[in-house]
Order: sequence, then structure tokens, then C-alpha cells
Amino acid sequence: CVQAAVIFITIFYVDVTNKAAEPLDCTTYADGVQRLDEEPSIICSPDDVKYVVLSVASVSFFLFYGIGIPAFLTYTLVRAKRDSKINTQNFAQRYGWLYQRYNSDHYYWEIVVMFRKFLLV
Repeated sequence: CVQAAVIFITIFYVDVTNKAAEPLDCTTYADGVQRLDEEPSIICSPDDVKYVVLSVASVSFFLFYGIGIPAFLTYTLVRAKRDSKINTQNFAQRYGWLYQRYNSDHYYWEIVVMFRKFLLV
């Protein structure tokens, strides 16, 4: 189950992170009012409660998923390497998808790739 979650998180990382940032995308219309790209009925203003709620939720999820997930995976891999658990069968079954295709000295490289993808979003 953990292995499936790790695979899912890394494969859909860019799509989910990008989707989390969508409520922050606004366009100025001909009437001079900025409106949300995904829902033009919502005005991009701190006076619009819907926009404020969406913005807070968007930023929160963006930070949690965009930064929190790679940070957690980095912590998990570094701790396992430090404690010599990275080569155990149990750890490899759970997190091996992140590091087994790289040199053992570069076990963290998938996390570097995730942060690079984050910068593109």
C-alpha cells in the first residue's frame, strides 16, 4: 500500500501541484475586473469570500503537497540511509521505487527531480 502511494505521488506530482495552484490564476477582463480563470464568476479580490477561501486552501495544499511531500520523502530516505535500513527488504518494498534505479550514492535523486518539477509549476 505504501509502495503504491509513493508511486502515485511521484507520477502525479506535477499535475496535482499545478492543479493546487489554479485558484491563484486570474485574468483581467474588459470591464477591468480580475476574475478567476477556472470560475469567472469569482472576483479575484480579498473582498470576495469565495476567492479568499479558495486562495487559502490552494496555498495550503500547494505547500503541503508541493513542498511537504518531497521534504517527507527526503527525510525518510536520509534517515534510512543513516540508519542503514535503505537496503532492507521491508524498506525497499515500500520506498524502493524512489531510489533503486539510481546509483546507491545518489539514492536521493528522485527527490531532486521532484523539486525541479516543483520549480516548473
